[in-house]
Amino acid sequence: MYKSIKALELDKILLSVANYAGSEKGRAIILNTVPSVDFDTIKGLQAETSEAFYAMNHCNCYPSFEIDEVSECIERAKKLSMLTMGELLKIARLLRYSKNLKNSISKLDPKRAPIL
Repeated sequence: MYKSIKALELDKILLSVANYAGSEKGRAIILNTVPSVDFDTIKGLQAETSEAFYAMNHCNCYPSFEIDEVSECIERAKKLSMLTMGELLKIARLLRYSKNLKNSISKLDPKRAPIL
């Protein structure tokens, strides 16, 4: 399998896709992606991809590609530390984006997008 991955230049493809990641965490996930050989896993991932395609192209559910990284802010808040205005704005943007995405997803036909 590793010979096939090298022949297909998967590392170059992942690097190219990672340039479109909306966060550093997303970029890391993309760069660490490995192909699956489990049939059920592959079928599940294909179903997720089909639903995402349906959501994006038929219902205008386009994800924002600029998502603020707020995990550090959340850790600071858990320790009861004060957050800066910039950190609060990042969290507010993420909450607003989440609400809009939830509303868009709720309008999808559940028969065409049961996973979402």
